[in-house]
Amino acid sequence: MTVGLVFVSMFIMTIMTKMGKCGRIVPSSLIAIITGTLFEHLINRNYILINTRTVGETAAIDGAMPVGHLPQLPENGDWFTVLFYAI
Repeated sequence: MTVGLVFVSMFIMTIMTKMGKCGRIVPSSLIAIITGTLFEHLINRNYILINTRTVGETAAIDGAMPVGHLPQLPENGDWFTVLFYAI
């Protein structure tokens, strides 16, 4: 399903860039995002009945500010990996 949505989005973006004035006024990526979202909410959830995880199902949203903390640094001295990902 995801690959199909990617192909549809790429098709929309390709067609919109070849259109005249309408393709320049409205960004093609915006049209692709709106089309994918409408497909998800109107067709996928109502007719195909594929359960898609939402943000609320993935993590709790309580509205509180995140608590600051220092990350746990490796004790084995593997600083090369830390610097590699930091760069």
